[in-house]
Amino acid sequence: MKKLLIICFISLTTFYSFAQTNNKATKEVSLQNNGNATFRLFSTQNMWIFIKLNTRNGQMWLVQFSMKNEGRFVTPLNLESLITNVIAP
Repeated sequence: MKKLLIICFISLTTFYSFAQTNNKATKEVSLQNNGNATFRLFSTQNMWIFIKLNTRNGQMWLVQFSMKNEGRFVTPLNLESLITNVIAP
């Protein structure tokens, strides 16, 4: 009985440590690779909802992902440009 408890404890702590390291490493790498992108997606606490940001003018949209087509949509959060003087390229 004592051995069974020790094995359970070790296996649960091992699973917990692997789950924590993989998730954070993936987010950091994906943010570093897209430094010059015009649009960026930011995750929220809800796994199906993201915030899409236009990095050039500050406009934002709420993006809902779904496995079904009828559950997917994009709705504006802020369509007002946060930049007053836009310099043409």
